[in-house]
Amino acid sequence: FFLLISALSKIGILAWGTAVINLFVVVLSLLFIFKHFRAVHQGFAITGILLFGTLYLLTNSFNSVAATYLFSSGLQASNIASFATISALLCFLKSKYWVCGIWLALAGLFHINFLLVNMVAFGLAFALLEAKTIYRSLRLKPSQMTRLTQLLAPSTVYFLFCLPLILDLSQSSKDEHVAQLATQAFFQFAVPHHYLPNSYLMDFLSVLGWQLVGISFLNLTRRCRQLSALFHGCFIVIWVATALTTLVFVEPVARMFFWRLAPFCMVLVCIAIYTGITEVIGKRCQVTKRQLFIATVGTIFGALFILRMQLYYYDFTDLRVIIFAAVLAGIIAVPLLQCLALPCTAGVNFKALSRCALGVTVLLVVGSYYATFNAEKYSLIFLTEQEKNRRQLYSFVNQHTALDTHILIPPELDAFRLFSERSVVVDFKALPLGQANLVEWYRRLGDISGVTLPQSFHEVRQGYRKLDAARLKELQRRYNISHVVLNTQQPHEFASWQRIFKNGDYVLLRAQDHAQSRVEQ
Repeated sequence: FFLLISALSKIGILAWGTAVINLFVVVLSLLFIFKHFRAVHQGFAITGILLFGTLYLLTNSFNSVAATYLFSSGLQASNIASFATISALLCFLKSKYWVCGIWLALAGLFHINFLLVNMVAFGLAFALLEAKTIYRSLRLKPSQMTRLTQLLAPSTVYFLFCLPLILDLSQSSKDEHVAQLATQAFFQFAVPHHYLPNSYLMDFLSVLGWQLVGISFLNLTRRCRQLSALFHGCFIVIWVATALTTLVFVEPVARMFFWRLAPFCMVLVCIAIYTGITEVIGKRCQVTKRQLFIATVGTIFGALFILRMQLYYYDFTDLRVIIFAAVLAGIIAVPLLQCLALPCTAGVNFKALSRCALGVTVLLVVGSYYATFNAEKYSLIFLTEQEKNRRQLYSFVNQHTALDTHILIPPELDAFRLFSERSVVVDFKALPLGQANLVEWYRRLGDISGVTLPQSFHEVRQGYRKLDAARLKELQRRYNISHVVLNTQQPHEFASWQRIFKNGDYVLLRAQDHAQSRVEQ
């Protein structure tokens, strides 16, 4: 990923290049899912992918527990890894194990966390798929061993290549105080929203809801053992990891970040819904009333859990919630109506039904796009006033300061180093690897905020806004800073500092002794 970004930057198309690649990755993922839908049932494939798109928009890219998602609006390494993982899922469903293995290795190549969690999840899925044979003979047959090798060998090779680095970064500091402080900084300060499930337990209600819906529709079809194995394998990994980090806290399990699988579980639920629905409304439906009743009840309970989570974040009058409720009601209606009118299915006009469903899903996807669209988040052209002021600051620093300039900045300016090409004391974005480096990062955030062992990013931001002359002098001495960026709302008149830039949001000050030394040089 670093090489990709470097190449785009060198040829001068970083912004547009990443946007095009990101769009390509998302569109290709949707295309692959559409092709899978068409293989399951060609007549409703367009309706299925539109419904998938509706849920994708309503859930903000299948946003799930631990702040996980499929794709972000800007290109990240995880976006490419997500695309590769989706491709691997679909290949596993088609029993194309060697292709699946290549996709899994590619996902790991772009993001090491995907490498580790995918090996566990897909390995467990394969074990569940072959469970009967393994149980009877207590060993793998040569054909099974071949398939397992095709599935995991590429990832295993890359894992062994990365193992020395993984072990090096996983080593605990010999200094007990450093090790303890690093653990606190990582889990409780920097990323509790990722690695501490106790801080987002409520979100697991939605995971349970999606799982119930998925199981309900898997109950309606017996033609895809691979889907069932992969579905249950991923959910088992998530729930076991959650138990090992809530009931007890096993730090290595938390660091493995198995919740990365949650958005892909939602993808599998969508595939299960489509597979189940096409099975029910098919001309050769062999689903019993008992199966339909169980599916209806399970889907109702799952939908209630999902809607409860929606209402936790949004008001019930929000268009997003209304559309979500309509989608879930439509999903529930399929097994419910079929259960109530099972003898009459022979007279259904499937062509008319397909057209009607297509029209409804078009309205749903347009409505969900309208309800969730945010130009500030998705547009490369539209910039907020604050973002314009930030870009203006970055440009000025890049053009009017020396390359060796060392700058103190508000820690939330994540893109400052990228666009200004200047070094800074510290920012939130650059979370370092290794315990000693992590402790140094945490200490610097404490220094610039004036708070010893800060408990949150908000506390650091507020502390920085209260920067006074005494603390600025100490920071200049300790970190040899020559410039400081302040918010216009905070005091920015300091002796021995000269204002050289100001716009609606930011002020840039330069140390007068630094200016004098430059003149002398």
